Amino acid sequence: MRNLPFDGNNAIMQCSALGNCKNFEAGVIDQTFDGYIRVKNIGEEMAAIRYQDQTGSDGLHLSPDETEYLRVERGRKIEVIAGTVNIMY
Repeated sequence: MRNLPFDGNNAIMQCSALGNCKNFEAGVIDQTFDGYIRVKNIGEEMAAIRYQDQTGSDGLHLSPDETEYLRVERGRKIEVIAGTVNIMY
C-alpha cells in the first residue's frame, strides 16, 4: 500500500490497491512498514497499537471491527498492545 492509485484524469483515488495482509496478536511486529497501512481490529475486544519505542503511549485504540488507515514512518516498528489486528501493507 505504498502508493495510492490514480484514475484516468491523473487524480488520486480515495481507495487503496489490495496488498499483503497479515494477522498480528499482542507483541512487537517483527517487520517494518513504509507508507500507508490499513489496520482492522478482527477481535471481539478492544485492540490497541503504537510505535514500539513509544512506551509511555497508551496507543491507538480500535473498537471491534473498526478499521483505520495510517501512515507509518519508515524504519519504525509497530507494537500490538492488546487484541488482534489485521494489517494490510
